[in-house]
Amino acid sequence: MMFKSRIFEEPVLEFGDGGQSPDPRQGLREYGPLQPKAGDLVRIGVIGTEDTVEGFSEFIEEVADGIESGNEKLINLNPDFPGLSNQNPFRCRFEVQSDATVLVSKRQINEIRKIAKHEDAVRTAVDLMAAQIAAIAESGAKPDVIVLALPLLLIEKVVNAKSDPEEEAAEEDAGDEPLNFRDLLKARVLTSMFLVRSSGQIPGTTRRSFPER
Repeated sequence: MMFKSRIFEEPVLEFGDGGQSPDPRQGLREYGPLQPKAGDLVRIGVIGTEDTVEGFSEFIEEVADGIESGNEKLINLNPDFPGLSNQNPFRCRFEVQSDATVLVSKRQINEIRKIAKHEDAVRTAVDLMAAQIAAIAESGAKPDVIVLALPLLLIEKVVNAKSDPEEEAAEEDAGDEPLNFRDLLKARVLTSMFLVRSSGQIPGTTRRSFPER
């Protein structure tokens, strides 16, 4: 039996100002988004501990002016990060809003860490985060996106951790997958007016967490 193969050309993507490019990064860098956000500011709300909220805010300030790639040999694959100021590819700036930040106490984090059963820990963590998101909505703050600046200890407990062997065996027998923190949280806040993003890994960067001091 003979199989024929074909190589398709990269599709051309459309960007702002009528620009076109097959490379999304190059297209954004040169032309900006096809439909830029109305206004020049993306307002960010943050939920986390005092340390992680501060750490995320400092990160936003650090990358405002861009980051050099440091890879001159593969500059096309690893271009400079253009930054988050008004000259960035998205034609707007990003700012953390002080009236849209909610602090989670170390006591609340430790209570979740003490929960033995993985599924119960995940549900409790989701309940806590959903409540904080609701608090921002009820406060009258109007962020465009809410970032969950999760402390490393909580990430290890409810995001990276797996069920113990007995729980996994019971889930397999029932045909269920282990409860996923991100999936459950997305379902809980689906009707929220906010875009919610976990900062376990910031897009376009290496993995960055915000440890407790």
